[in-house]
Amino acid sequence: MTPIVYAGFSKLEITMQAAVIAMLWEAHHQSNLWQPTTILAMLLFAGVLGLMAHYRMKLVNHWLLGVVGSGVLAALFWGSAPARSMLITLTADQRQWAIGMYAIMAFVVFGYWLRAYADDLNKASLKRLVEYDAGASAQAYAQYQKALTTMFNRAQAQHEPLTLLSIDCDHFKQINDRYGHLAANAALIGVSDTINQTLQQYDLAYRIYQTGGEELNIVFPGVHPQAVVKIANHIRQAVKDSEYAYDGRSMNGTVSIGITERHDDDQNIDELYKRADDAVYTSKRNGRDLITVEHTVLTDTAPAVEDYSQYRYFAQGVYDLSLDGQPRYYHELLLRHYDAELKRWVLPSDFEIPVAEIPRLLRQVIAADPLHNYNINLTAAQFRDVEVARVLTALAESPDGPTNLTVEVTEVANAAITRHISAIYRSAGMKILIDDVGSDNSFELVQNELPYFDGVKFAMQNLRRTNDADQMHERIAFWRQVAQANHLSFILEGVETQADLDLAKKTRHSICPRILL
Repeated sequence: MTPIVYAGFSKLEITMQAAVIAMLWEAHHQSNLWQPTTILAMLLFAGVLGLMAHYRMKLVNHWLLGVVGSGVLAALFWGSAPARSMLITLTADQRQWAIGMYAIMAFVVFGYWLRAYADDLNKASLKRLVEYDAGASAQAYAQYQKALTTMFNRAQAQHEPLTLLSIDCDHFKQINDRYGHLAANAALIGVSDTINQTLQQYDLAYRIYQTGGEELNIVFPGVHPQAVVKIANHIRQAVKDSEYAYDGRSMNGTVSIGITERHDDDQNIDELYKRADDAVYTSKRNGRDLITVEHTVLTDTAPAVEDYSQYRYFAQGVYDLSLDGQPRYYHELLLRHYDAELKRWVLPSDFEIPVAEIPRLLRQVIAADPLHNYNINLTAAQFRDVEVARVLTALAESPDGPTNLTVEVTEVANAAITRHISAIYRSAGMKILIDDVGSDNSFELVQNELPYFDGVKFAMQNLRRTNDADQMHERIAFWRQVAQANHLSFILEGVETQADLDLAKKTRHSICPRILL
């Protein structure tokens, strides 16, 4: 009976199942088949079974409803059966036992389906995350170019308006560097869903294309930019107000938008596309989270001045396994800001805070904790910035500064820049670490830069989903050897379980559990 509720059968199979149920019903109700009460029970039975089949997804998500429905079916079947059925004399206890046994079987079946369905959803979600870059493949881009060229040529020939809205996610690489590829894809999927949901609220024809990992383009045939600005601002605000999650992490973001329209003197589609790109770049150059129409930045959509008083460094421990008791000997500082609406601390949308704010935030941490050894994360732009290096070295050398201050870099610059910047930090006795080796930073990317660094951090959390225990151990062993060969410290990041801790102890080096303190 229960398989009818499952969606994996063809109409022919369902018909055969229904025929078997009808045969069972007839076999057990031969002596009273045409009595009014039996006919009523049969009709109710068919109705309940039909409802369960129609609302099968509700039963999968709320499996106790399926158990209750199955109990009703069993009660109708056995309650209407005659006293003598299939050569068996049915007592009240036997009827109750049969109803109870069927309810128990339904309990097991629906519970199993719920678990299988949840696993299917997780696999589908992970597959979507892993394969999201397929939208930016050469084939998808070629299809986009062909479709846009067709629309452009038609509009040009008929002198009709055509507006192109280009969207680029702000600071996307920071999310990718910090949390890994799948987390970044989760954020991109969330932004894409937000944009689609916003567009569906407007009665305008449009075509949306993903032309790059963090880039989307929306074409509005027959529409002038003035009509698109309201939609663009709605998209910008919707993305800004949304929160995207992956693996327990919460992510926020903004988008920069450029808008342009077809010009009569455009020679080809490339000119339209270039103006849209230039408009996006203008939005980014003027502070991001902005809309630019042609060359004009819409100032009424400008973001409010950031209140950096709501920013704090949170510290997570770095422990030394080579010493007895595994003492904490460093703090890794993680930047957060307080969201008044969510009433909690969240990731900031922009990690590149003004350089003057860094010493202020660091001194807050120094005043709150007696251990004054810190690792501070820098974006690629901050690491290349000589002014940031000068401010941090001045703080490191000041009497009220930290005892030890180490810089962590998630993206390695070219050798010339790394050599110049590392010399500034080393002059103040500071150390520099390469973050996320083994995942975002491969050996080929960093091998020529290793002489300018003092240590490497292996990010277990970025590889946990794609590597089993043996593969993880092999990767860790490789990077440990790299660190030893280059006389670098080795930090294992992402220790979350006892098994991880046991693995870390085998390395006899430093670990960094991902626990905010």
